Amino acid sequence: MELKKKVFTDIADFNNAISSQTAELSAQITPKAASTGSISKVYQHWADGDAAKGTTANWNNNILSDGKSDYFEGEVIPHVFVYKASNNMPLVNGQSYSFNITYNYYQANTNAGGFAYITTFDVSRDPGLFAGNAPTSDATFTNGGGMQGSFYTSSNINITAASNVSYTGSGTKDGHVTVTFTYTGTTTTSGYAEIYYGLMIAAPGVISEQGKGITDGANAWTGGSLQTTVDIGGSGATSIQLAPSAIIAGEISGMKFNDLNGDGTRDANGVDNILGNADDEVGLAGWSIVLDNDGDFGNGVLATATTDANGFVA
Repeated sequence: MELKKKVFTDIADFNNAISSQTAELSAQITPKAASTGSISKVYQHWADGDAAKGTTANWNNNILSDGKSDYFEGEVIPHVFVYKASNNMPLVNGQSYSFNITYNYYQANTNAGGFAYITTFDVSRDPGLFAGNAPTSDATFTNGGGMQGSFYTSSNINITAASNVSYTGSGTKDGHVTVTFTYTGTTTTSGYAEIYYGLMIAAPGVISEQGKGITDGANAWTGGSLQTTVDIGGSGATSIQLAPSAIIAGEISGMKFNDLNGDGTRDANGVDNILGNADDEVGLAGWSIVLDNDGDFGNGVLATATTDANGFVA
């Protein structure tokens, strides 16, 4: 499969590009469009489409492959879970209900992050409506630490709590969060409640160090897809997947040059615009370029590279 990459000049450029791309893609999607979700599929994520491959955006309960999605490391994938009532498990007005969210967090053999945390669903994309219902923000609840943002819900429930994250596993470490809500609608055996949230795709260094140095981003995950699962009290588990090949990894490149006049801009031919004179701002070979996320080289860096004979690094 083709690995999609984009070249950035520095970390600020990388962050700005993600923000601008998110805004551009969001503008291409009609906010709160007609529903494309199916209530028969209770757990879905937003496939944002891949224009180059002719696919369009929609709610999807299958694997997000590189033919369906264009998400960068550091972006948030919208998810929706539908809590369905039945004769055996009705939704009763005033009653409290819980469900569990499990997501791949860390892979030891690649030192790669997976999904970093749960957050607000529309941080990176503004998806179309699921089943025709516009969700509203539900930000007032007891947060044990498992939600780094706000839930959005249908009008008939009220989120009351999100637990802290607990982690299990060694080779592959998973995060687990329990969400509790009160049903405020009319008692039903056939209705449903919708809960929206997002999962943030780990970028390099986002997952805390696990004893192997600074962690890599989710694009480095191998041996299968990233998985997230929802269950109710340990039963009825429903899972959806994200293919690592669908995650776009950023790449930083640039040039180290001798800025003779100190203006921050390279004048290849110098101020006299004549190539080969002493005022030419030439590339500098053999310099080490360090990528770091906290300014403290003593606790490790994200990456290092050495400039080539012309001062370029990639």
